[in-house]
Amino acid sequence: MAAEADPQSFMEPLLNALTFTLMWIGCGFVMRSGGWLTDAEVGGLSRFCGMLSLPCALFASIVDLDWSSVDWTLLLGIFVSKSIIFTLTMFASLLRSRSHEAIARAGLFAILCTASNDIAFSLTIISAIFPAQYTRAIYLFVPLQFALLNPVGLMMMEYGSSAMREQQLPQRATAGDCGFSLLRAGGTKLLLVFLSTLASPVMLATLLGLAANVCLHGRLPSAIRQFVQLGANAYTPTALLTVGTSLSAVGGSAAGAARLDGISALVGTTLIFVKVFVAALVMYHVCGVLTGYDAQIVSFAFVYGCMPPAPTVYVWARQYGVSAELTGRVLVVSLLVATPFIVVTGVVIDLGRTRGDLVSTRGLVHAATQAIDALALLAAAWLLLAFATSRRMCAGLRVEMVPLLLCHVLSSAAAMGACALADPLPLDLLRQLAQHMAVACAASLA
Repeated sequence: MAAEADPQSFMEPLLNALTFTLMWIGCGFVMRSGGWLTDAEVGGLSRFCGMLSLPCALFASIVDLDWSSVDWTLLLGIFVSKSIIFTLTMFASLLRSRSHEAIARAGLFAILCTASNDIAFSLTIISAIFPAQYTRAIYLFVPLQFALLNPVGLMMMEYGSSAMREQQLPQRATAGDCGFSLLRAGGTKLLLVFLSTLASPVMLATLLGLAANVCLHGRLPSAIRQFVQLGANAYTPTALLTVGTSLSAVGGSAAGAARLDGISALVGTTLIFVKVFVAALVMYHVCGVLTGYDAQIVSFAFVYGCMPPAPTVYVWARQYGVSAELTGRVLVVSLLVATPFIVVTGVVIDLGRTRGDLVSTRGLVHAATQAIDALALLAAAWLLLAFATSRRMCAGLRVEMVPLLLCHVLSSAAAMGACALADPLPLDLLRQLAQHMAVACAASLA
């Protein structure tokens, strides 16, 4: 981790990494929403990332990996944590019902709560605030997820969706014949799902990287190394653009879909809570027990556990026809929830490092306050712009919400200005006045 002498050395790279990551995601969202990228072009970007660029990134990392530098305890801790979350989510989803649809949903939700957006989002954040050994560890988490956890969830989704399709067919045979046909077809499809997962470009790149590392000791021909490195370098910006375009597609489909009922909203909220908060706590304590609560390892485990889920989960949900709308909304909201939670986590970690240094702690709190107020100011400005330009917003809602948003903008701007002035008292008074006005506006709306 960064040097202990600089109290803001952890927060500054974290905020910088989050900023440019969200900027790339925002560019993808705007380009897809504005029609500058068509569905065919987005599909091409996604295929390039999944079929070429990501395998190149995994191969380039594994082929040069020094196995003596791998923290096998951390690797075991993350895998055990994911296995616990996967199993508990799967069984919790099956408590209410064990129908074919419930089995498919259980597989989807188990993958959703364990498959983080590792290379596109997590790697950017982790590489900015932790040493290189943790960056290399993320490249090992990906094949573990693909080879050991994802096939179980995908086979459950395949079994459930196949059974639902079989039940919807015309009753041209007896129940026993249908059951035998379903069992035979389902077994074949489950085997194909398992084999296709193991034969995916990600797993093939991992196996080739292992073979080249062991047999060639990382000594690749110059042309091959340059080709692989170029493909790996293209992954991060392209993948973040793809995340933005997928969020745009999810938002568009969710806007045109019916509103979620109470049960679905509760399930979605629970999934977000498990993925962002519970996963972080489980990884923190499992890795802590295995490593004696080493400060750096448990900090990494907690930050890694906060990461939002991968957009590929939405692709699988649409492919198998299982809770696609709910999954899309969970992806969008989890990204919005995880981002400020990662910032707060960074603040807490730095507060632990600067314990006893009052000046450093005050500077850290001021820096974090400015960052959060800046994000809040941008969010409020975006919502005001949406009210001013969107035809779908109700006029009455605009009139009632504008005073509350203006108070929020005034409070955030005053807080940012107070941190920068030698005499912050006038702006502090203005901030408190704006906050009281915001509370009054919220109470009137309620």
